[in-house]
Amino acid sequence: MTDYLARAMDKHGKDNRVKKIAGLVSWATPVLLVSPPAGAAMMASAYLQFLGLEGPEREWDIKVGMENLAEGGIILCGMMGYCSWVDYSTAGNIHFGYVAGRAKMNELFAGVVGGALELFEQALEGEEVQWSNCRSNSMPILCDNPGDQVAVDLGFQLAREYPGGIKPYQLHLALHVHGFTRFQKPPARFIEPFPARPEKNMYGPDDFNN
Repeated sequence: MTDYLARAMDKHGKDNRVKKIAGLVSWATPVLLVSPPAGAAMMASAYLQFLGLEGPEREWDIKVGMENLAEGGIILCGMMGYCSWVDYSTAGNIHFGYVAGRAKMNELFAGVVGGALELFEQALEGEEVQWSNCRSNSMPILCDNPGDQVAVDLGFQLAREYPGGIKPYQLHLALHVHGFTRFQKPPARFIEPFPARPEKNMYGPDDFNN
């Protein structure tokens, strides 16, 4: 999934809608100092447009398709065959962080939103809401699964390192350096069908869009 993920991040990060959101955030920042109501309205519009792309079951919520395909786990790879099974949501969270970074979203705000969406999805699916994540994270307002937050943070980091776009080998290198131990593990019900290894990419950058 690594090559697919890099291509999706690269294409979506360059999308004109993301550029428009980034421009709106850039304009809103100085306007907030002159006219707080106008600046706040511009900023709110930017965040709503972003959530229209990356919110639950929106166009770029790639976790939906990955969950249906992977049944819990996917393989991500670093360099030289260094691969690991991780929770299916990991790719979507890296994508979320990268696109958010390219759209100039505030990293703390994105973390709060990500945690809120996590709790909302748990409640919607009838699962036990993991309020304990709000206490286990470094800040009590970040309620995302800690492993998910690590993936989002990596996405933001990659947006800073590769603001003009990211290539597959750059994502492989980043994952190799970052490692896989802090990402969310696949659910307990998931049984690895084979050892984690590199696989040929079969997917285009929009294949997991909604």
